[in-house]
Amino acid sequence: MFLLFLFVSIETFGYCYLGTQLSQESINVGQALYASGWHEYDVQMRKHISFMIMRSQRRVGLTAAKFCFVDMEKFGAVCAISL
Repeated sequence: MFLLFLFVSIETFGYCYLGTQLSQESINVGQALYASGWHEYDVQMRKHISFMIMRSQRRVGLTAAKFCFVDMEKFGAVCAISL
C-alpha cells in the first residue's frame, strides 16, 4: 500500500512541477514582450504584440479535469492533507 501511495505521489509531483514551469514561462513571455520596446514599432506590429501581451496575462497551466490548476502549491496542500 505504501508503494502505491509513493508512486501516485511521484506522478502527481511530476504534473504539478510541470504545471508550475508552464505557468512561469507564460509569465516570462509576457514580461519579455513588454520589455521589448514594443511601443516603438509600426502600428501593425504593435497590434500583434499588444494582443500577445493581453493573452499572456491569462493564467496558463495544467488543469485537473478543467477543475483547478495543478501546481506546486496544490501539491503541497494535498501532501499536507494526506499526512
